[in-house]
Amino acid sequence: MRSRRASAALLTAVMLGSGVAACGSGGAGGALDDFLDAWPIGTATGPVEVVTLREADFSKVEKVLRKLRGVTLNAQKRELAPSRMFARALLGTVDPVTADDLKADPGTLAAGDDAGHGGLQQRYDSRLRGTPALAVVIERDGRDEPVELHRTEPVEGTPVRTTIDQPTQVAADRATAAESRPSSLVAVRISDSAVLAGAAGLQSASTAVGLGSEWDLGVKAFSGTVSAAGDPAELAQAAFGQGQTAVSPIAMAGATAAVARGRFLQPRLVLDPAPAEPAADGAALDKDAVSALKRLMREVVTSGTGRGLNNVEGGPVFGKTGSAEFDNSSTETHAWFVGWQGDIAFAVLVENGGAGAETAVPIVRRFLTGLNG
Repeated sequence: MRSRRASAALLTAVMLGSGVAACGSGGAGGALDDFLDAWPIGTATGPVEVVTLREADFSKVEKVLRKLRGVTLNAQKRELAPSRMFARALLGTVDPVTADDLKADPGTLAAGDDAGHGGLQQRYDSRLRGTPALAVVIERDGRDEPVELHRTEPVEGTPVRTTIDQPTQVAADRATAAESRPSSLVAVRISDSAVLAGAAGLQSASTAVGLGSEWDLGVKAFSGTVSAAGDPAELAQAAFGQGQTAVSPIAMAGATAAVARGRFLQPRLVLDPAPAEPAADGAALDKDAVSALKRLMREVVTSGTGRGLNNVEGGPVFGKTGSAEFDNSSTETHAWFVGWQGDIAFAVLVENGGAGAETAVPIVRRFLTGLNG
């Protein structure tokens, strides 16, 4: 999937003439009128672009907007992701440049330009941006026709290819959207370690499945840190993922995929341009250990804390629920579920979600149902 352009969609831009500085969108005319009344009159000297809406969102407020004095509506067509929230944290957004943008790159950006903010859009902004047209023209007090001395034509930006799979990403977005607490889901294809969507042990074992090593996915990724287990107490804590151990959903999805396939392959996200220094492939994992772990992870789903995933659409699920302490002064925990079904491994984190069976497992069920339904 290309980072900046995923699919075409119709947008409608809402413009206001002088006298109103801004406008919001809402489902009821009264709420929108109240919002407009709160803004000062006479703060703009000409038309001001206020908001750009997708066609589906615009249709909800079209009748209200058309009744507002001073509003003009301009239809535009742009290339967009399938939904407003599609892989937003991973892909980032393209927005008008800010003062910080202009200060950081004065030779490239100018007022009125758009720039990538966050995620891949920001990381590869110079590649995606391309080069604008440039013309050098001489004018002599308006008495003669302008003379063009030089012109360069615009150059299209170069796409960034990723491994994100649209149906898997949509299923992940919908699965996490229903959770009121901050949550994340990462899905990795087991066969080739491709990252398809982006919603324990001792140190030697964790290193074998990629935790704590240097990764290069083409975007910043935290592969985890694992306790060195320097004393008996620390060793005991490290054995069940506590103490100084810290991981992320992408790290756990990668580790889970390593168990499913029998060796570690660094997750892959950006295909072009290819990352310069990806982590080396791991050695084959101990077959007996992997076999025992797979059996235990299947039992979690058939008769343990992951029972909510038993008989879910798509085939057998292997997994493990978990809860992670994050504050020594509190008993609250983050909720986890990691596992796989078929060729897709996944990790779900619900911040302050308590037990994994209560909050993470329902997200996984929605994800797999949406993916296989």
